[in-house]
Amino acid sequence: MQPDRSRGLCNPVEVRYQSRYHQLMATFLLRLDDTELEALREAAEAQGRSMNDLAREGLRAVTTGAAREEKVRALTRRVMSEHAGLLKRLGEA
Repeated sequence: MQPDRSRGLCNPVEVRYQSRYHQLMATFLLRLDDTELEALREAAEAQGRSMNDLAREGLRAVTTGAAREEKVRALTRRVMSEHAGLLKRLGEA
């Protein structure tokens, strides 16, 4: 197997690892202003983690939170619908 010098890879093991790794991961471009970039850089350094890792954690927190909020809203609508009579009587008491 010829080394892939354009990506700085020198041996077949690295080539196999890189090709497997990139098949599992998508690329996403995130544009940050200077203040946001510096805050991310400082947080990553303080925690001993990569900026990429922190950004991914933030995305997970937002998407997980949004999913949970929607689930709570759906359950609330269901309870309000199923118990509308009871809720009305309680409101009148």
